[in-house]
Parts: sequence; structure tokens; C-alpha cells
Amino acid sequence: MDDIEDTFQPIAEQLLFSGALEEACELNKQRLSRDPEWATPKHYHLHTLVTAFAVGIINADPWHKNYKIPPNFENVINWISFCIQEKYKEVVVQVSLVEMGKNYREWADQNPYFLEWNESPKGTVIGITSRYSSTPEERYFIDLDALIQNAVLYLRDETRKNEEFDRKFEEEYKTNGEINE
Repeated sequence: MDDIEDTFQPIAEQLLFSGALEEACELNKQRLSRDPEWATPKHYHLHTLVTAFAVGIINADPWHKNYKIPPNFENVINWISFCIQEKYKEVVVQVSLVEMGKNYREWADQNPYFLEWNESPKGTVIGITSRYSSTPEERYFIDLDALIQNAVLYLRDETRKNEEFDRKFEEEYKTNGEINE
């Protein structure tokens, strides 16, 4: 396993320093903005939007401080909840996944506790990790971009499940003649 990490570490660092990773992120954002699943506004309950952000935090880095919730978790969640309520003013809102990702990032970056999650203790160097990296005893940072992406992926997955449920429900009851037009 160490041989794989030793092979990929210099390649990953070269890509990072050459700007290739930033370029790939930008191309991905452009691609998603053209994808109807990501660009079409859908209805979400405010609770779902806050839940998605909390799930994004938890899924971003499961090794953060031995699986503990990051410090000031409640403060950050309350801030995101406040921002969502301030922007939308309704209980059920219509927003696209692309727009929600931008919102999460904008709002989260305004919270100093959120930004602290990406800092490491003085004297600690954060390198590039991969799925082949050994699991650290403690990791003092969370990849904030991954956190935002995880939150939006949660929304996407919930939307897919709900739409599939609705499709099956309508299909079943239309064939039985039980849905009134």
C-alpha cells in the first residue's frame, strides 16, 4: 500500500502546484451548471437544506479528531440555518443544486469557526492524501470544498429518492385508476 502512495503523492503534488486541480474544479463547475439535474431549481424544505449541510460536515472527513464532531459544530449549523431563513423567507424554497452549493460556500466562509476547520496546528504540514493513505490517529483539518460538495450530493441523492418514490407511486395508482386528474 505504501508503494502506491509513494507513487501517487508526487503526481498529486505536481498537479496541485501546476494549477491542474483548480482548473479541473472550474471545468466541473461549468459542466454541472449545464446539467439539468444540477441546474434546474427543485423544491426543498428548509430543514432539508440545513440537514444537508450537517451531513456534509460529518461526511467530509470521518477521521476528524477521532470521529468527534468538529468544534463549534452547532454554531456553524445555526449560522447556515440563519442564512437560509434570511435568504428564502419561506419554509419550502425552490433552488438548484448549483445555486445551493454557491450559497453554502458563501455563507460558510463568513463564519470564522467554519474556516478554522481547515487550519492545522502550528508546525503541522498538510499534504495531499488519497484513499491509499493510512488512516491518521487524529486529523486536524476538514477539506471545506469536500464538505460543500458532500452537502450538495446529499441534496441530489434525496431528490433522486423522492422523485423515484413519486414516479412509482403515480405509476401504481394510475394503473389502478385511483388518481383523479
